[in-house]
Amino acid sequence: MAHHLERMAEPSGGGPGYGAWLAAPEAADDAGRVRHYLRMARDQRRTLLGVTAAVVALVALATALAKPMYESTATVLVRGQQGVLPPAASAVSSAISGLVDVTFDDSLDTQIAILESKTITDRALEACGLAEADPSAYRIDVSPEGNARVAEVRVRARRPELSARLANRLVAEYLALDREINQESAGQAAAFVREQLEQVEKRLGEAEEALRDFKEESGAVALDSQTEEMVRRFAEVEAAYQSALSERASSEARIGQVREQLTGVDPSVVASLTVAPSPEAKLLRETLTQLETQRADLLQDYLPTSRAVRAIDEQIEDAKDRLAALSRQEADTIISERRETLNPIHQSLLEDLGGLQGSLLSAQVRSRLLGDVVRRQQTQLARLPQKQFTLANLTRDVQTYARLFTLLTAKHQELQITQQSELPTARQLDVAEANPERVSPRWLLNLVLAAMLGAVLAVLAALTRDHLDERVKSDGDVAHALGAPVVGHVLAEKNAPTLVSDGQQPSPMGEAYRMLRSNVMLSAAERPMQTVLVTSAAPQEGKSMTAANLAVVMAKQGRSVILVDGDLRRPTLHERFGVDNQVGLSTALAGEAGVEQALQETKIENLLLLPSGPPVENAADLLASEPAQRLIAALRQRADYVVFDSPPSVALSDAQVLASRLDGVLLVVDTEVGLRRGLLRLREQMEHAGARVIGAVLNRVDPRRGAFGETYYRYYREYFGPGPRQGRRPEGGRPSLPPTNADAMPPE
Repeated sequence: MAHHLERMAEPSGGGPGYGAWLAAPEAADDAGRVRHYLRMARDQRRTLLGVTAAVVALVALATALAKPMYESTATVLVRGQQGVLPPAASAVSSAISGLVDVTFDDSLDTQIAILESKTITDRALEACGLAEADPSAYRIDVSPEGNARVAEVRVRARRPELSARLANRLVAEYLALDREINQESAGQAAAFVREQLEQVEKRLGEAEEALRDFKEESGAVALDSQTEEMVRRFAEVEAAYQSALSERASSEARIGQVREQLTGVDPSVVASLTVAPSPEAKLLRETLTQLETQRADLLQDYLPTSRAVRAIDEQIEDAKDRLAALSRQEADTIISERRETLNPIHQSLLEDLGGLQGSLLSAQVRSRLLGDVVRRQQTQLARLPQKQFTLANLTRDVQTYARLFTLLTAKHQELQITQQSELPTARQLDVAEANPERVSPRWLLNLVLAAMLGAVLAVLAALTRDHLDERVKSDGDVAHALGAPVVGHVLAEKNAPTLVSDGQQPSPMGEAYRMLRSNVMLSAAERPMQTVLVTSAAPQEGKSMTAANLAVVMAKQGRSVILVDGDLRRPTLHERFGVDNQVGLSTALAGEAGVEQALQETKIENLLLLPSGPPVENAADLLASEPAQRLIAALRQRADYVVFDSPPSVALSDAQVLASRLDGVLLVVDTEVGLRRGLLRLREQMEHAGARVIGAVLNRVDPRRGAFGETYYRYYREYFGPGPRQGRRPEGGRPSLPPTNADAMPPE
């Protein structure tokens, strides 16, 4: 207890003082912070409700004015494998199956980009009569559906039938473009294969005629079994060699075509088609060369259909796929630099170019290695007798060209079917239908989002207003600003008496001043506290009433008390006690009257009043004079306690002069008009005067504002009921809050 009183009695200018005693616990108390925010919400409820209602109203108005939108959805299976192979084509040899394949990128992302491209969109809009329409009149969105190769085309428009028509038209334009690409590519490939087929057919006829002529001239009919097997294998290797040469020529021709197409498709997207080779690409090319070398070596001892050769073929295809994928990645790196002008068709051609370059490299390596094998086998055949050698060469030529003719014929038929087919490789799965239900604006969603946004903005506005609000809102505000504890609370009561009543029935007002008296006397437990100054930062904060009632409750305790009206400019205490003001403090300080002559008795036992006397202009000079010092000493001798009232301290120096000469200072803060900046100024003045601040008294506290301790005032209500003028509440009844009316408080 002694330690507690010692901290209460510390002067505000030295050490932790009152702020550490009271403000720190509140700042560290989670429950206190919660109460603070609840109080803020209650005080700023108009702001919270107003801002939220304004945002909701604006969104509701915008929603009401917005034109309705309707949505239709079509689904499409995007580009898959190229072409539709006839049954006979399934047996085509792997050596020529990739001869003239069209290798457009068929990734889902690329096809979705094509669906969203300006080319497709412009065609669909023109077909639907929307070429000149406002872009806000429609909305197109293409997205993948799950992990399948299916894309959803969602279109919003002002009319249901228009949204369905535009969605279906977008899919139709995409399918038409896909069909055009297929037919164009197949036509170019078919023309190339037809040229190759004509050359092979001509050579086959020449080889058959040469073989027939040789047999007639030499009389040779057939080769022995060993030579025939050698010729058969030689023919297979040479057919693979010719196939590699054809694939090489095809890749070179196709690369030229793609480069020519690139020059006509948005050339500003990518300035250069050169892709810097990466270390990984170099390693893949070396691996591909090694695999082709191994395959050529195996063909000397095994057939192309053997397990060992097929295993090498699988590794070669895997390396080619990885090289093509790496080429696509490098193309993506280039395109990403100019993504704002990306053309999906241009991107597809770039990725196609990368795949063709990998095929060309493989064909170049294969043709070189197979050429070496062919030359070695020719050397072996040259060792045969001349007649057998000539017959073997002629037989080999016939078998080689016959095999090539068969393969090219099958491939040419396949490409003709693809070229003449009207079916695209993509398919429309679901046709968009007109949906009469509007999807925009969504009233419920908009209002919910508006309410959430309004609540956020309202909280920000409330926090801003609360931060900028200078009014005193809690005990913590007072303690933090003054550096002093709150030692008393005076409730705001309607028709409250000017002074504490003499009646026997307790009242909240009387108990509030008795508690204040106890706190003042406790602060004097270790240091004398005989003279007390009561002041405030601004007028109309209740300092005169506080000084008068503090003196009354001290006198009722049986102590001799002198109440001094130190406001020499606008005195009010003589009116409260109903005494004459012709003689008082001003006349005593001027030497016109003695102290005993100026003191006047009041109706309160043990309480004497020293009124201010006639108002003067040099009040601060009189209070700072030597006669004032002697007068204070005389009053100390005359009473147990001397309570001084003073003018507001922020505008006048009177209170600062008195504070430097008295034992303690009580600072009165009105919860309706008190401002934090005024309290800070008051604290500075008291510190400069070296005054000992006892604490702060909160005046006109509204018990409904929990920031000032609604829990404690609930005890007042439960004990005192409605108040002495209305009688106690019935047994078991619910206590009611006393009505508040700050204007009913008597002026100072």
